[in-house]
Amino acid sequence: MKRSFKNTLKIGFVIACIMTLFCANIGAASAAYEPPKMPRVFSFKASSTNVTMGETVVLSWITANATSVEIIGLEKTPEEALPLIGSIEVWPLASTSYVLIAKGPGGVVSQTVTVNVEASGDVEIEYFKASSSNILLGETVTLSWKTCCAKSIKIIGLEKEPEETLPLSGTLEVFPMATTTYILQAVGFNGEMVTKTVTVNVNQAKPAEIKYFTASPEECYEGEDVTLSWSVENAKAIAIRDLKTGLAATDSIVVNPTSTTTYVLEAYGYDGSHVTAEVTVNVKEKPVITSFTASATEVSKGQLVTLKWTTENATKCEIVTNDGLVLPNRPANGQISITPNHTRTFTLKAYDGDTVIAEQSITITVK
Repeated sequence: MKRSFKNTLKIGFVIACIMTLFCANIGAASAAYEPPKMPRVFSFKASSTNVTMGETVVLSWITANATSVEIIGLEKTPEEALPLIGSIEVWPLASTSYVLIAKGPGGVVSQTVTVNVEASGDVEIEYFKASSSNILLGETVTLSWKTCCAKSIKIIGLEKEPEETLPLSGTLEVFPMATTTYILQAVGFNGEMVTKTVTVNVNQAKPAEIKYFTASPEECYEGEDVTLSWSVENAKAIAIRDLKTGLAATDSIVVNPTSTTTYVLEAYGYDGSHVTAEVTVNVKEKPVITSFTASATEVSKGQLVTLKWTTENATKCEIVTNDGLVLPNRPANGQISITPNHTRTFTLKAYDGDTVIAEQSITITVK
């Protein structure tokens, strides 16, 4: 019995020790525990608190100790979660109080900002017009418009729906395949709708026609300037073969042929027609004096002297002296005998038609 009592005492002592250690650990853990911090909103503001209907406002915020934020009052729900520090663009249609709610392990806090919206004026279309009201089939037209106090716009009659929302004021290129009346609809913030129309007349395409295609001059020397000029009607594309594409309907360019060249103007019509015109520029070789000699360059007064010359590509020659003597209409290759009585300089001129192209001089000294 005594032994059982002693064992009971021992067991009780061990249990007391264990409980003492357990309570000590709980106290230490309680002393180290810190409750989560309360979320804070350091800033929540609007870029403007007074706007006119249709204007946008940027809301911006800074939070701390939060795991998520949301804003009550937005016109549409954001596609992604809002950042803890960030901004968002809004477009209030009426005076709105936006409430930022910041949530975290420590609780929930909120802050409010109010944007006052003043009603805008009546919606108005200032203009709606086309760059051309009469076109040929296949041509494009630019529609342009300007609106005031509109919430949205729409154009009825387009060949295909725009990939993006049309701006309240802007331009759009269209390609009507038949006479079309385009209707611009503008809707105001109060729901009012106004419209304006513009009609584009589309005429059936005619065959492309080249009115003229010329070269000036039609003859030249190698590398000289030649102007090609043309005028074309009813063409969607114009080119000079092997030279230049994307030409205007009526224009000119300068070329510098190095040999006789035939230029071909091509015009493609909206109806599928293809017409051409040609002009040839003849490139001539310049006249040159290959030789101009005298049988003697120092002679006595009255002594006979023979002048000889040869040329290439010349139509005629002429000999003139420094004191005004002219010997016209000499052949391209020839000679002439003279008896100078005083020192003279003789100049041979080689012509192409009526134009002097080359010259060469020789002086005969009379002793």
